[in-house]
Amino acid sequence: MKKIFIFLPFLLSSCYDSYYKQAQALEKSGKMLEAANYYEKFSSISKDENLRPMALQKAAVLYSELLLCAKASPLWEKLARDYSHLPISVRASKDIYICPPYFPGEKVRKMVYGDSQTYGKNAREEMSVLKYGYGGGVWERRIYAGKKMISKGKTAFYEKDFYIFEKKEGEDRKILKYPLKKREEFSEGKRIVLLAETGLEVKTGAGSFSGCIKVYEYQKDQPSFRQVFYYAPFIGKIVTAIEYQSKETRITELISYEQG
Repeated sequence: MKKIFIFLPFLLSSCYDSYYKQAQALEKSGKMLEAANYYEKFSSISKDENLRPMALQKAAVLYSELLLCAKASPLWEKLARDYSHLPISVRASKDIYICPPYFPGEKVRKMVYGDSQTYGKNAREEMSVLKYGYGGGVWERRIYAGKKMISKGKTAFYEKDFYIFEKKEGEDRKILKYPLKKREEFSEGKRIVLLAETGLEVKTGAGSFSGCIKVYEYQKDQPSFRQVFYYAPFIGKIVTAIEYQSKETRITELISYEQG
């Protein structure tokens, strides 16, 4: 009987380890939902205090990427609460509410926007990441008219107090507010930002994007003339349009992007 009790912890540990290894194998084969489930299961039963937070993080990230924020947010909360001594807890405390992120993720390296009439033949904007940071990071921006580059600069995206900011040409603008609530608006000076719609499927020259949001920006004294922005999870802005007297016209859209 004593031998059984001696080997029981070893057997349990091996069982726990198998969940983590199975999760890794599933993730490698592209079965992300199954991988997330196994990482979550491992984190709930394992006693390994080194691997548990890693498994929690992996499960939360995969659920977020699958737009399953109802499953991801409790895991981020657990990370922030139970592992407050780890650096990851700072990011986790934000991701409880910032899910999914409507700004460029760490995997996005380049985004190209083009005019919607010619898909970039007449005009395009190329964005290449210089340094990733939470909220989107710093990007080099090049503007082309046809094949000729006419301007160059930098654009930064960052998060502060649950607002997502865009910094361009020395101006910092709030573009989104978390947690996202449909029909909720905020103001910055005379500018109004309104989250109009959520859960949209949007097609651009770069493909189809699920789980998108539609955001209006307009001046208080000109409510009938609105800028319209569509954002995709882990990408950010994918369409810029104008709306006048309820008629929407696309101006630019994402025509390609690269991940690495």
